[in-house]
Amino acid sequence: PSVTSIARFVEEHKAKPKEAAVQQEQTPSTAQSAPSPAPAATPSPPEELTSPEDAKKQLKHAMQIVRQACNYLGETNPADPLPYRLRRIAIWSLVEGLPPALDGRTKIPPPPGQITNILTNLYEEQNWEGLGKAAEARIGEFVFWMDLHFYVAQSLNFMGAQSEKAYEALCAETAYFVNRFPEIQELQFSDGTPFVSDDTRKWLGEIAISGGSGSAPESHTSASGLQQEDDILAEEMAKAKALTKKRKLVDALSLLQDHMRKSTSARERLLWQLGLCQILIDGKKGFLALPHLDQILHNIDNYRLEDWEPELALRALKTAWLVLKNQTDPEIKKRAEDTLARIARLDATEAVRLKGKR
Repeated sequence: PSVTSIARFVEEHKAKPKEAAVQQEQTPSTAQSAPSPAPAATPSPPEELTSPEDAKKQLKHAMQIVRQACNYLGETNPADPLPYRLRRIAIWSLVEGLPPALDGRTKIPPPPGQITNILTNLYEEQNWEGLGKAAEARIGEFVFWMDLHFYVAQSLNFMGAQSEKAYEALCAETAYFVNRFPEIQELQFSDGTPFVSDDTRKWLGEIAISGGSGSAPESHTSASGLQQEDDILAEEMAKAKALTKKRKLVDALSLLQDHMRKSTSARERLLWQLGLCQILIDGKKGFLALPHLDQILHNIDNYRLEDWEPELALRALKTAWLVLKNQTDPEIKKRAEDTLARIARLDATEAVRLKGKR
């Protein structure tokens, strides 16, 4: 947005000054009548700018008002993309350069351990709503700590379709800032903590502005990235299956859950979740996979995988069917039949083969 549009936004959201109190001397004649309301105070005209310093001072004040308005909008509707976009514009637009560093290490103090521990725990517990609120509340305090934006992105990514526009707004502004200052990915706080963790670096690569041309950030992993994900999954699944054969099911599940927690995209998380379900099936514990199915089926619908990535959709539906088909609850059996019908729409031959295995 232009400076003019931001200024207009600021003027429209300025708080109206309180009306002046009117003190009237009480007399027998005036005590019986209600006091007249004081005329509304008119906003004072903006200060005349006489130097670049004055202009910058007024811009900082304007951005502070924008951030306050964003806080209100975000509390009213956490899925509204506007606060995620404008808050980052307000914080980053006044950044003129990266902090000085020696061998990549700056003099900026690291985030307190209490904050990093809270965020890490929320992320590992998959408390997406709590993670998003906690991280978003800190981005003005830690301007260069890109992990905060990764955490908010993961929160929005896993909160469903209603947050899709907010996720896109966050990714666009973050990608633009990193495009302005690509060296930020090599910097550290004063204690050696990186501004950008490995997981955040991977996410930034996925949303990066292609060719630095100012075009929209890429929202999907590249073909080589997808192949790499599949290769890593195959390797780790082989390890998990080997552990299962040695009757070390808990170790196998722990291996896959660790990867699932560290996932940096909804697609990657889905792949690990499918692997986890497959190990539970192989270990004769398919019923324990039931809690995962709602999210798996939700993601198929939410990301329209049957249209955009039918092979992955088929794989996910087959896993869901293998879990559902052996359950005795009538409602679950009905879900199994519905899932088989979806498989048939994607691959009729595979549906017939699965039906014949029952």
